[in-house]
This record gives sequence, C-alpha cells and structure tokens, in this order.
Amino acid sequence: MKNSFLIVFALTVFMNFAQASVWNEENQWSDEWEAKYRIWVKENANTKIFANEKKANGEPNPYYGIHVDCAVDNCTKREPPSCKSGIHL
Repeated sequence: MKNSFLIVFALTVFMNFAQASVWNEENQWSDEWEAKYRIWVKENANTKIFANEKKANGEPNPYYGIHVDCAVDNCTKREPPSCKSGIHL
C-alpha cells in the first residue's frame, strides 16, 4: 500500500513538469477568439460538413469529400468520396 502511494505521488509530481508541444503558440485564447469560433461553428459545422459540395450560401465547401471513415469504405467496397474529389489523406 505504501509503495502504491509513493508511485502515484511520484507520477503526479513528475507529470506536473512534463510538457509536450505540437506547435508553438502564436495567440492566446480569449473571449474574442471564443466569439469567432462560435460564429465559425454556427456558419460551417453541421452533420453533413464532409458530404455537401456547397455551403448553404452557395460557396464551394472546402471540407467536401475529405475521407474520414475508412471502415465504411472497407465494408462496402465502394470508392471513397475523397478519391472522386482528388483529396487523398
């Protein structure tokens, strides 16, 4: 029991010092960025984001055809939409 406590304590202490960075931050999250993100989600995000060729306003959808589910294509043996649009991930 005492050893378990020491291991958990040591891991907790060392994890506070561990840091990994995927990219360098250029901006800090703020209320302004939160508002911009909220607007982006309202205008762009929906359940058909990868399926609709055009946005609701008629502009081309930059996310159309991105292949996001390989299980569906492997099960049905159909060509993924990404192949038709020329996007290969």
